[in-house]
Amino acid sequence: MNISAILTIAGEVLSLLPLLAETVKRIEDILPAGTPGTVKLEAVRGIIQNCYAAGNAVETEFNQVWPTLQSVIGSLVHAFNASGVFTKATPAA
Repeated sequence: MNISAILTIAGEVLSLLPLLAETVKRIEDILPAGTPGTVKLEAVRGIIQNCYAAGNAVETEFNQVWPTLQSVIGSLVHAFNASGVFTKATPAA
């Protein structure tokens, strides 16, 4: 990957950061306590991917930017957990 591609992806990720944070929080609120993180991540991916596909002006294919977005989402979840925004719950019996 060349520097131009890296800068393009970085710009897109940074521009999506508020949307990613809000989407992660909404999914956390909507899904029941104890829902596995992989299910939540797939929900976020589906939402962002569909929005991405609907935007005709994007310069980068979603599959090129997803690994970076996934990492950013992980960082957001970690920060939300560490700061108490999210609390760990045990699955319902």
